[in-house]
Amino acid sequence: MPADSRSVVMTPNEFDMPYQDITLQSGAYKIKAYLITHPSSQTSRSRPTVIIFHANAGNMGHRLPLAQVFYKNLNTNVLMVSYRGYGKSEGVPSEAGIRIDARAALKFIQQHPLTSSTNVILYGQSIGGAVCIDLAKDYPDSIHALILENTFTSIPQLIPSIIPLLTPFTFLCTEKWNSGESIKKIGKSVHTLFLSGRQDEIVPVSHMESLYRTVKEDRDEKLSSICTWKSFPHGTHNDTCISPDYWNSVADFLNQISQTNQQKEPLEWSYEEINKHHLM
Repeated sequence: MPADSRSVVMTPNEFDMPYQDITLQSGAYKIKAYLITHPSSQTSRSRPTVIIFHANAGNMGHRLPLAQVFYKNLNTNVLMVSYRGYGKSEGVPSEAGIRIDARAALKFIQQHPLTSSTNVILYGQSIGGAVCIDLAKDYPDSIHALILENTFTSIPQLIPSIIPLLTPFTFLCTEKWNSGESIKKIGKSVHTLFLSGRQDEIVPVSHMESLYRTVKEDRDEKLSSICTWKSFPHGTHNDTCISPDYWNSVADFLNQISQTNQQKEPLEWSYEEINKHHLM
């Protein structure tokens, strides 16, 4: 985990983004969040809202370069959340607790005057992808799309790859995040984008492939929902998001699922800031 990640959390104004510093009540704990919306209320109400669920290390501040691309280049609103026990959020992390945190984030978006009527897109990296899948499973009618990067089918199925000596003891694992089963329940109307780094040294590519197959096989060709797979030959677990064509793939997906027929324009940005600040 990055040094000082429990005490130092970067803010959106360091990336020239307007924001609200939010405290959400999540069960017995208060968790921190950033809401980034557009200066024009009309624009905010007409654009999608992306909820970013971060990976295991760090806090929401380490994902601000990603929020910057969503906000400035892809013209979305963004809600960022530090799970309980991360950043300046209270509590201790657990699967049950983080599930409550995710629901608190969704409820906030549904009740905020600028985002209540917007399409909600969940973006998650690694364990953040598991959070996305779990939330979409229980609220399929509230989620427009999922963007999943380098996530796993379950923690017990992941353990043999990262700690082989513990393979005989996976039944003792209390944190399951069983995305392989949960993803079967997300609903056929939810659009899904899978972003896979082929050099992922932590989560075997087979996990992402399994999740993709499950969704793809569940889709009827006549359905309007989109299920897209994008792989990045040199992407590792922590740096797939700076792979060439990564953000164009995200932009293409957002254009596909958009309810408008806006002409696509080339998206331009520098990867330098993402490289400089992004920590997984």
